[in-house]
Amino acid sequence: MGAKSLTPGISLPAGQWVLVGLPAYARGQLLGADLIYRYSPTDQTYVVVAGLEPGEGGWALSTAGARLTFQQLATPRPSRTPLYPVIPP
Repeated sequence: MGAKSLTPGISLPAGQWVLVGLPAYARGQLLGADLIYRYSPTDQTYVVVAGLEPGEGGWALSTAGARLTFQQLATPRPSRTPLYPVIPP
């Protein structure tokens, strides 16, 4: 399945940080930002990332101003693995 860009996206004003996030079901990448920071609870600091995982949020910056779009890489498939162990009767 090919990549699909979901438009119209959001405006990133020049030199301003914007809080962004991905839906829990989405797998893809954010395009248009010069930097994306995500909080790392392990390191207790913000780290530069190339993109966000489903359900994550972060801070995006464009130094010149840009349109941030999300490019979905694939349609997620429902898991056949139960969330909890199945105990037979």
